[in-house]
Amino acid sequence: MKKVGTFDELEPEARRIVWATLLAHPFEIIQRAIVDAGRQLLRFQAGDGLSRDFARMVAGHLAPIFGPGIEKSLIESKQGQGRLPIAEVRQLHMAGLIFAAGICFWSIITRKQELPSRFVALHAFVLSGIVWNAIVTGALSGPYDRYLARVIWLVCFVALVALCYVVRIRQPKQDSGAQKPYN
Repeated sequence: MKKVGTFDELEPEARRIVWATLLAHPFEIIQRAIVDAGRQLLRFQAGDGLSRDFARMVAGHLAPIFGPGIEKSLIESKQGQGRLPIAEVRQLHMAGLIFAAGICFWSIITRKQELPSRFVALHAFVLSGIVWNAIVTGALSGPYDRYLARVIWLVCFVALVALCYVVRIRQPKQDSGAQKPYN
């Protein structure tokens, strides 16, 4: 790598190349960025690092550090043999995500008046953050499962918090004839 120069030495030339490309092909770049951002919004499958090939690639790096026993155990594991039920986990992941997104929309649509404004802002922040993440990663490097998979769990988190809050605020109304809780 040093034969062509350090990063600091290459930066001025790289800057000229990037600007020349942007000026020569702006519409193609924008079109590709929009398409890739849209594709990134739909790519968030779990398990991208659980493949057999990934296990074999990592195992080779483990042996010099941790010894051949660790390398062998990874190669002989379900992941190393390609026997992990990744397809089933992905289906479960998708079902859970759809359910969580439904809870988020339900809580905002039907319970918005009861929810604190900060909680409504959390919904908006997480949604806009996920969309922004897809735009940036899709436009800059193309769509890959691992980018959105790292933040899509936030939808499940917000849904869980929404469900807990709605249950908590509804409970005193339903238990009005029951014994009052301690203050």
